[in-house]
Amino acid sequence: MDPYEASCLGALQETVVQQRTAALQRETTRLARQRAFLREERRRARQEELALKDEAAALDHVGREDWWPAESLRGAGDPSKRLRLRVGGQDFEVSREALCQDKHSMLYALCQPNSPALVPGEGGLADTVVVDRDWWLFRFVVIFLRDGLIPEDRGTALQLYREASFWRLSSLQRAIEEAHLDLTRKPVSLEGEKPPPKPDQFWKTKKNWWESKPAQEPTKNEAATKAWWYNDPLSEEFKKEKKPASPPPLSTIWGYR
Repeated sequence: MDPYEASCLGALQETVVQQRTAALQRETTRLARQRAFLREERRRARQEELALKDEAAALDHVGREDWWPAESLRGAGDPSKRLRLRVGGQDFEVSREALCQDKHSMLYALCQPNSPALVPGEGGLADTVVVDRDWWLFRFVVIFLRDGLIPEDRGTALQLYREASFWRLSSLQRAIEEAHLDLTRKPVSLEGEKPPPKPDQFWKTKKNWWESKPAQEPTKNEAATKAWWYNDPLSEEFKKEKKPASPPPLSTIWGYR
């Protein structure tokens, strides 16, 4: 073989080896990067799996029957089971089941399909009952219908009693009378057992409802005990002081004929 051809053949073989070596190095680097990427993705997937298990354990109480407040979410998903009221410019959206607690009230009549107070048509007041009353007092009416609670303040209870007269809520009026006037129900059973609540007194069936009790008269020891201000030495000195004599009436030159 010619020396020139031999040198060209050696150079060609060396170039081919170098090119293939470079290609193999690039492939090795690519595979190493893919392996590192897959390792990182596997680590993230494992962390997400552990996080999902922790969230599932934290939400384990959701499946219990006592967790879901079904009574508080009456008509939450169905708009037809709710009634929208605008009282004094304030919007209220209450379930029809809560508004129909007292069947003799105006709210029960407003929940009927043929109610004349329902605003028809489209717009912001569509399917809305507009009432010109105090919205601040109406929220106590809604609280009573939902939870059977009434305010402890006597002044607020007085205003709410008058507001209940407008809404024809005799049940709310009876509840205020029992709470603030200590009215009790007469026992029906001869054995002294407490009679069951009447069907129309729905607020008595609430879990967080109170039991009205008559006002207790003070005992003899409590009546004999004086209040703290009677023991004040200043009050004793004030009792001993003599009241000044009233000044004589003023004389005048004017008289009557």
